[in-house]
Amino acid sequence: LQRVDSLMIAGALISESDDLDVLSAEESIDEPVPVDPNAIVALLKEMRTGYQAILVDLPRNLLSSQKRVLASAHEIVLITEMSLVGIRDTLRIRTMLKGLGCSARITQITTQVSDTRETAVDEPTFAKGAQGGIDFIIPDDHQNLVAASNAGKMLGEIEPSAPITKKLLELAEHLLGSDDKKEEDKKESKGLLQSLFGGGEEKKKEEKPKT
Repeated sequence: LQRVDSLMIAGALISESDDLDVLSAEESIDEPVPVDPNAIVALLKEMRTGYQAILVDLPRNLLSSQKRVLASAHEIVLITEMSLVGIRDTLRIRTMLKGLGCSARITQITTQVSDTRETAVDEPTFAKGAQGGIDFIIPDDHQNLVAASNAGKMLGEIEPSAPITKKLLELAEHLLGSDDKKEEDKKESKGLLQSLFGGGEEKKKEEKPKT
């Protein structure tokens, strides 16, 4: 915990753009990875002052050990599937969050596996069983996802007009937006979203004076 300071964080971050930094590490496949809950809390506390939003990708197997992170979250996104197993797991997680006294808004999303393949359950059945409906369905776009992964670029840079890119932008606006924010805050959030999904760079290039 003594190593969690601004210098350590700055040295470990990867700057993807002016508005996006990434902090990640490769996990060992032959040894268990211990995750200290206190270290995660200390890390997030140190990062809060320098960022407008912090996104934590929390695998399901770490939910029980990261209850403090979940309890302090402002937004929680549950990624599920339209199946009986998805209903069961979603309901279990929502019940756990309620037990933690979590006041975060919960957004539930799922992916569209294929245009021709039907889901195991329909949306009304899922909403009734999981005590909450699906807020966003992310379109299937294997081709562009593979292209972005192979190129090491964000999806918006590969295909900014693709349905999947537009849906992810809509999700980001849903998470960052707020009805009671000031107009200037909305403009700042829009600039951040444009940068994340490929619109910001084009604008910067257009505004650059000619030499």
